[in-house]
Amino acid sequence: MKVRLRNLWLVLSVAALMLAGELNAFAIERVYILPSSTQAKAPDNYVFKLKDSDDKFILLDNTDEGYFVLRQKYCAIKPYSKNGEPVAFDPEDENSIAYWLNHDYLEDETLTTRLPKIMLDNLVERVYHTEGGGSSTPFKSDYDVKCKVVLLSQTEWSKYNGKYGYADDGSSSFWVLRTARELTGSPLVSAISAPNAGLTVDGKWSSSVGIRPAFYLSKDFFEKASVDIENTGDAVISVIRQSKAEPKLMSLYSSSELQALLNTDISPMAEAVTITGRGIVGEKITGKYNFVSLDSNGESGTTFQWQKSKDKTTWSAILGADTAEYVPTTADVGYYIRMRVSPMTSTMAGSSYESVPLSCAIRPVSKPVADNVRIICDTGIKPGKILDAAYSFYDENRDICSETEYSWEISADMAEASPVGNERYYKITNADAGKYIRVGIIPKKQTNSASGRVTVAGDTVYSDWQEVQNLPTASDVKIYRGADLSVTVSKTDGKITLASMLMPAVNKNIEKLTASYSIQGSAEYTAVCQWQGSDTKDGEYSCISTGTNVLEYTPSATMWVRAMVYTENSQGMGNPVYSKPMYIGKDKAQNDSGESQISWGLAGGKTYEIWIVNDVKRNSYAYSFNVIGTKIPRITSDKYRIETVSDPGGAKVVGTLVSDVYSSMLCFKAGEVRADEDTVLTVSDILTVSPGADGGTES
Repeated sequence: MKVRLRNLWLVLSVAALMLAGELNAFAIERVYILPSSTQAKAPDNYVFKLKDSDDKFILLDNTDEGYFVLRQKYCAIKPYSKNGEPVAFDPEDENSIAYWLNHDYLEDETLTTRLPKIMLDNLVERVYHTEGGGSSTPFKSDYDVKCKVVLLSQTEWSKYNGKYGYADDGSSSFWVLRTARELTGSPLVSAISAPNAGLTVDGKWSSSVGIRPAFYLSKDFFEKASVDIENTGDAVISVIRQSKAEPKLMSLYSSSELQALLNTDISPMAEAVTITGRGIVGEKITGKYNFVSLDSNGESGTTFQWQKSKDKTTWSAILGADTAEYVPTTADVGYYIRMRVSPMTSTMAGSSYESVPLSCAIRPVSKPVADNVRIICDTGIKPGKILDAAYSFYDENRDICSETEYSWEISADMAEASPVGNERYYKITNADAGKYIRVGIIPKKQTNSASGRVTVAGDTVYSDWQEVQNLPTASDVKIYRGADLSVTVSKTDGKITLASMLMPAVNKNIEKLTASYSIQGSAEYTAVCQWQGSDTKDGEYSCISTGTNVLEYTPSATMWVRAMVYTENSQGMGNPVYSKPMYIGKDKAQNDSGESQISWGLAGGKTYEIWIVNDVKRNSYAYSFNVIGTKIPRITSDKYRIETVSDPGGAKVVGTLVSDVYSSMLCFKAGEVRADEDTVLTVSDILTVSPGADGGTES
């Protein structure tokens, strides 16, 4: 006797349902996640054949209501609805396939595929729950129908997927379910080749497809009908044996059949054979199963064999893979994997049971990838700033990042690079200014292997080169000479007479120089002015003073002076910028006697004021002047704006004080004049500028 029992649930289903107190056994919970793969042929364990009948049937379930059975082959080729319009599965609607199944199929005695009479006599009329259609159907919600013969619903098709085969009838390419959804989405089961074999596919209501009827048989059916034991699977044999109706069975079977039926030596089974794993080279795949022995003999000698296939159709054994665990190798890449279990007891070997293969083919160990590598800085990339390295992690096998290696590099030309740091953050130094910087990322992950967790590193991916800004530099660096101006006056009838003008300072040997410059930069940097001196114009300069843009210096001899201006931060100093040198010294000090002339360079667009402050009152005083090479018109205002200078390189102002305050001559004054006493006024810090012959500045 062929013993091919496959599903323990068939043996225990009645007791389980009673213990669970399940009500409404027909109300099957809707299944939303459909199986990813199916089998071509129904396992022999669930198939049974009646005596004196050529048809075979599949035992799907054993419930309180009876036995849920599916015909192995289709009984007819019919459309879902006669007129091709959406219709519910309704045995009272002549347009529905349900009407034909519950009338013609049961009543037409000439129909060769009609159910055997013993089955017709034991059909159970019951309420079937059916999923509703889609938005374009008139039956949008789930509904119930009462009938004797049905097609499988989508939920039942999924629930009993392991007990029937999609190609049990090789002559039919499709068969239909009773769950109908959209106008062009009535679910048909495809019996063609991969990838759709055994899965629902779209079809029209008017499609002529195979009809595989399903129905419930009464609970005492196997006490009335005898099966062909040689063509009946162990799952069905076990159900018959569990009915405990041995006296009734004696009337249905011969002594030899009865002995085979009641034989206590039953082949062991492997139920719920599954394998778990990600299907990656080096990662363990574990097989599990439930050992079942209906004759209470213990498991002994069960064997395993792992198999692989390119198309899940033709399978070959993997040499040496004969335990319940398997670690794929590179030779398995691109193959689907499954496990075959052959359960055994000390007295009998059972059939072989295969797991459903892993949903994806074996993949190699993936290398993590660093994507979108970039440098982040809140403001410009410049000395003193802290840079952050960022990237996006990607791994084909969906492993997560375990650690990251960083490599900062500096280059002067973006060709040859030097390493400068290996942490996530890097602080720019002054040595990096004017160069280029980038960061390299090596992502790492941990993954499983036969020896445990291992680390896998990706390739180095670099960010784009970023230019490091220099410290801001000064521009338009110049130095100017200052002088003290003394004016002696006397009062006559309320008038002030000016007697003399330029006088020596308190210390006539002091040189007073002022540096001017401009810097475009932020407050993060400090500007520093350093004064330097040298014996010769092109000689070596050394520091005289630092930290102020005004220099008061008493030279012991003639010398050349220049101003050096630079910016600095916590990292150090930036590039210095120098003024043109100025020649100063004893022979350039102010004269001992007063002078009547003073000169400085004119600047176009500037306003020159003509005024003197006597106590708190500003008084205009006559002061004549002319511009060499430029005619100045007569002006009586105390301010005069020079719009243009025809020769800015050599234009000078020559001014002479006159005694008559009411003089009609042009008035001119620069700086601020304050009265120390009634008779003395002092003008301080008059900057006198004109180009010198050496290209520097001279007063």
